[in-house]
Amino acid sequence: MFGWIKRILWGNSPPKEEQTPEPPLLDEPWRELRWRDRQRDLQYVQEYKPAREDIRYLRVLLYGPVGAGKSSFINSVSNVLRERITIPALASATTSDKSFTKQYDTHKFAKGRGSSKTFYSVVFNDIMGLEDGSNNGVHANDIKLALEGRIKEGHK
Repeated sequence: MFGWIKRILWGNSPPKEEQTPEPPLLDEPWRELRWRDRQRDLQYVQEYKPAREDIRYLRVLLYGPVGAGKSSFINSVSNVLRERITIPALASATTSDKSFTKQYDTHKFAKGRGSSKTFYSVVFNDIMGLEDGSNNGVHANDIKLALEGRIKEGHK
């Protein structure tokens, strides 16, 4: 219908589009994924104990820019371990330059269901995101204190 407009703008032939060459295929995978070892991997996590007996939990501190997915990662780990959808860490569904997580939280994952109070030996610590400016987001000193285990639960 609008072919006459195209002919006026481009003449009889349309402009040549730049073609992006396809990336070459790798001869072999860059890493091997063993999808069938899921039960073995879950059993390893269930039975994991820190090497030193005086250490109860292996703590993983998640820090990074606002919106990087720190709280979402905690939810994903929980979903895998509990084999159902869980939301232990609230996460924002929108993008923003302000941190959604406002306080320091430790997330432990219970083994099994019901009244069992045994937990996995790996816990995740979630903190505010890194933001631009000196009065926004988590401060570098707070990250250092968290790594040393010197921040109280719920610290804002």
